[in-house]
Amino acid sequence: MKKIMSIFFGLLIIFSFTTACGNSPEESNSEKGNTAVQEFDGNINGTLSAATSGGFMYSVGAVIGNVINKQDDSNLDVIEGGGIANLMGVNDQKFEYGLTFSQDIEDALQGRNDFDEPLEDFRVVAALYGGYLQFAVRSDSDIHSIDDLKGNSLSPGVKGYSAEALAELVLNEHGLDYEDLSKVEFTSTADATNLMQDRHIDAISAMFPIPFSAYQELDTTLGIRILPIESDKIKALQEVNAGYMEMTIPAGTYSGNDEDISVAGSITLIITHKDTPDDEVYFMLESLFDNLNDFKNLSVVFEDLDEDYAYENITGPIHPGAQKYFEDKGIAK
Repeated sequence: MKKIMSIFFGLLIIFSFTTACGNSPEESNSEKGNTAVQEFDGNINGTLSAATSGGFMYSVGAVIGNVINKQDDSNLDVIEGGGIANLMGVNDQKFEYGLTFSQDIEDALQGRNDFDEPLEDFRVVAALYGGYLQFAVRSDSDIHSIDDLKGNSLSPGVKGYSAEALAELVLNEHGLDYEDLSKVEFTSTADATNLMQDRHIDAISAMFPIPFSAYQELDTTLGIRILPIESDKIKALQEVNAGYMEMTIPAGTYSGNDEDISVAGSITLIITHKDTPDDEVYFMLESLFDNLNDFKNLSVVFEDLDEDYAYENITGPIHPGAQKYFEDKGIAK
């Protein structure tokens, strides 16, 4: 009997010791926060968050959704969103994919501006196209530079949006702020173009691919001119945020510009969560580039889009599945 009791207490002590040390499989997994490893079943099923309905970025998201939905049993739903919200949502796995801007990626990595802390769980799949910050005035306006905006009225876009934030930074680099203007209208691009059409505002700014259709319509009725942003000002912007780019609007894009002009801008990219299976991301890129004409049919913006562009313009941490895809294409090292 004593021998049996000794064995019993010995086993009890061993069990208590292993439990206290966290070696119980169930407790160990719970403490480490382990989750089931995602696996790719050959189809993409999920959600892509794009932008507000009717905008260009939403149309791009719709093309991506249509391309993916052609593939067997894949189903990628496209919803309304915004660059900053998309980063947060993908990072927190509220949806599987999103579209965002290069400058927002830099802010997210640093945990600044709209991000209370650094985001660590999103990864970049590919770069798609560039957005050009276009300060537009009427062709007959006496405003020929950003400095000339002082004392005049401006619509920089909706307050808090990426384009408005960049417009304010450009003003700041020229020693101006909103208080130096006669009036500031924080409104949509559609409303802003109407205000200019009716001559109720002197200048508008928006960040879109070129040629921007709303500006083309204004150019037809009024004639517009885009204000240049000097290279040294753009370099100063890049010191604030490496996601800002120097871009060139070719001569003749709008009637008021007969020479190439330099402006600031950013790149629109596809992002996903770091735990998205590598094979799924690889499959997405294969599908997109096998159907590249779907993008080119949407807009001339995608004239330069190819696998080189998609890789070379990536900002932020690339997803391993994307890295493998671009390596297999001989683009990435």
